[in-house]
Amino acid sequence: SRMVALDLLMDEAQGGIAARKLGIPNQPALRLALAQAGPIDNFSLLLRLSSEGKESLGGALTIRKTETATTLFEGQLSGDPRPLLLADYAPFFGAQTGLDLRGEVTPEGVVLERFAVTSAALTLNAAAKISAGIPEPLGLSADVGLGAGEVLLPLSGAKTDLRDGALRLDFDRARS
Repeated sequence: SRMVALDLLMDEAQGGIAARKLGIPNQPALRLALAQAGPIDNFSLLLRLSSEGKESLGGALTIRKTETATTLFEGQLSGDPRPLLLADYAPFFGAQTGLDLRGEVTPEGVVLERFAVTSAALTLNAAAKISAGIPEPLGLSADVGLGAGEVLLPLSGAKTDLRDGALRLDFDRARS
């Protein structure tokens, strides 16, 4: 059978194994729910992550095969991740952080139509077409900052604060 049925629920009290191993501050009660049912060629996974009874992140991932040997993918994840992070990083992420992606895998390569990450201090957008491991067109824009004052970046190593920053990358192999 080419069917998939998944119904996973992880529910742990405060101080549980997952919160400890992931280094989540204050080791809150966590609940993770993953659910999917249907054909493997039309896969849709729902995800919900809650902390102390309140949803922190939720979203869906869909993978669908077409008759032309193309695999389409689309995903969204959003929520308030602050209860899962060190308080110092709360201003960077804010009350609403999101990930949005869409693309396809073909016999010729990968097309990333949309890859967007947003938070209080970050707006990142990217799109690309990759054939034989080489990007043909590739576009990326990123803006970092809160508009007033500095924000602590969520990086490992020494603490890094940034007032504001912007990055633009536009590459087209056909024009190079």
